[in-house]
Amino acid sequence: SSRRRHTRLLTVTGVQTCALPIFHPTTRLALAGLDRWAAAGYFAALPPESAGLLDVGTGSGILLIAALQLGAARACGLDIDEHAVRAATENLERNALTARAEIRLGSLPHPAGALPLVVANLIADVQIALAPLLSAAVAPGGRLLASGIFGARADATIGAMVAAGLTMVARWNDGDWCAIEFVRQ
Repeated sequence: SSRRRHTRLLTVTGVQTCALPIFHPTTRLALAGLDRWAAAGYFAALPPESAGLLDVGTGSGILLIAALQLGAARACGLDIDEHAVRAATENLERNALTARAEIRLGSLPHPAGALPLVVANLIADVQIALAPLLSAAVAPGGRLLASGIFGARADATIGAMVAAGLTMVARWNDGDWCAIEFVRQ
């Protein structure tokens, strides 16, 4: 199962220390989305020399680490919390991935510009507020994986992303939470 794979892939402590594979539903949803991206070959298609994935609100770095271990060659994470940046950096070190990732303190827009893949596990209100910046962070033809969304806020989140130029291509649920995948044309 997907959960078992993540148990062997990840060594994470820090912002929210947890015993694997027990994750918050939004993390499980995002990990499922990353699994879908790996199975579809999106990680394999990323450029090997530059970051191809951006994790907005990286927190402990768990999604960034999973993406790297699922095949993304290089990635970067952003967070506005200096403690999260420190935890994500330490978790990259624990997983021997520091050479393939960069963690920055800050928010969008990212200095590298638009990237092929963007993941954001943030509450709906933050995603709605950041929708224009999240859309701009996705390269044409690229994808956004939005998780952290309470089901009752999904329609408002979809509306904000569509208004910002993205097209919804998939949605999946875990209890009261959902993840939504968008593509930028």
